[in-house]
Amino acid sequence: MKKLFGMLVLVGILCCSCSAASTGKELQSVESPFELEHGYCILQDDTKAAFIDAYMEPGASKTGATYYYYDEDDNLQMELYYDFTANHGCGIRYHYDEDYVEMKGFVLGECKSESFQKEDADTIRTIDSIVEQDDWVQVKNCDEAYEYDEAGRVTSYVVFGSARTVEMEDYGEFEWLTSTKIEYWENGSVKKKAFTRNWGIWGQIGQVYSQYFDEEERLIYDIGYASPGYYENYYVYEDDSDIPAYAIGCDETQMINPPEICIYSEK
Repeated sequence: MKKLFGMLVLVGILCCSCSAASTGKELQSVESPFELEHGYCILQDDTKAAFIDAYMEPGASKTGATYYYYDEDDNLQMELYYDFTANHGCGIRYHYDEDYVEMKGFVLGECKSESFQKEDADTIRTIDSIVEQDDWVQVKNCDEAYEYDEAGRVTSYVVFGSARTVEMEDYGEFEWLTSTKIEYWENGSVKKKAFTRNWGIWGQIGQVYSQYFDEEERLIYDIGYASPGYYENYYVYEDDSDIPAYAIGCDETQMINPPEICIYSEK
């Protein structure tokens, strides 16, 4: 199979229907030795195969995942198993420590449908665009700084300035407001874009957000902060489309939000 940054190509045909998707509650009724909390559980080496077979079908663990996603260091980050006929699936998220690998199993159930808001990989969320979107924040005396590599591509965007919210009477001190860091593949396409904003001004929702792209600049997965933890989305494409067919959303740390499937339209 052709390997892309962050994943291997899909085996099967997408035919998921939101109306036919099982709910998390229904999936937990499957006979298995696993207790799910909001659709998640912690696995061990000797329970991984049993978990996959319990929520897919016997032998699915030996057949292999539908998708494999890899991190920046080429470590296996997530395995996705999905039955497109029966509209159910599961996955395993890997977390690496120096001498330990944690495996977090999750069962997919909830399904929603919405349009995909495509953002070009090289788009910079400038301070003007941020304030235009978040009109409850005002800024002044901004100092914007760009850094470039030898090819003339932007590698860093940093803003310092004074800001206030609608609840503040005066502008705060001159301080760091927002940053964007960009990394590139050898072919010049964007590989990673990391965005951060000052939590003291914008709060704790969506202020840390990283996107990871393949060499064709298709978004493969992203990680964002959603108090009290991080939330991830893994994207799946059909054929050569630059719009994902669907995404798998997972709670990356707290296991509070149940995993879900999002079906995308191009509009």
